[in-house]
Amino acid sequence: TASVGDRQPFLATQSENRVIYQFWQDSTPDGSSAEGAQPRAKGYVTVVAEMFESDKPDTRDESKAFSSFDLKMPHVITTAFMAPEPATALGVTRTGSQITTRDVLFGLSSGKLLSLPDQLFDPRRPKKSPTKDEQAEGLMPYMPSLPLDPKRVLSHANVVAGIAHIKSAPTHLESTSLVASYGLDLFFTRTSPSGTFDQLSPSFSKVNLVVTTLALVVGCLLGGPMVRRKLTNQAWA
Repeated sequence: TASVGDRQPFLATQSENRVIYQFWQDSTPDGSSAEGAQPRAKGYVTVVAEMFESDKPDTRDESKAFSSFDLKMPHVITTAFMAPEPATALGVTRTGSQITTRDVLFGLSSGKLLSLPDQLFDPRRPKKSPTKDEQAEGLMPYMPSLPLDPKRVLSHANVVAGIAHIKSAPTHLESTSLVASYGLDLFFTRTSPSGTFDQLSPSFSKVNLVVTTLALVVGCLLGGPMVRRKLTNQAWA
């Protein structure tokens, strides 16, 4: 890692066409207090860069040939957020088929393992009130800072000291992703960014399911001959 502003290391993670990185930003562009420098917010900044094949919506490069000598630069959209707390590691949840929405994982200096939904990091989030098309795409209005929601802390009340790495792995269930954070300490858990849509809830009554299935089977066995007898009598009438 390369330090930015000689204060904190540069952290980055990548998922498909999106790159997320965090660094320390001084109050002026060159880190000095020179007069005339454009002032900037001082603190930890999380930047999102998303790459597309074209700057036109729903447009792709249909060329089947690719050459490194004729490199076409992607169209990049970026946005930035002020981080509520410095991170020591970044990661992204992963699932088997990548159907489930992803969560961005932050190992915080306070020893927390934070999970934030991928929708927060969409660089297309409108700065003004979203249009109907933007609402249909699920784009939320832009907020300059990332939330530190206690409900999104995967480590709960546990303090994971010195988180330096975050690894994620898929499971046999598409909804569930395994997450391991380690450094001076080790913490392992599982998370479901889109909910447990492929699992039965603990309150699901298996007894009622069995009783209902048996009742349907018995109904079919008893009702089948009666229906056939009725149809036969109608045919001979």
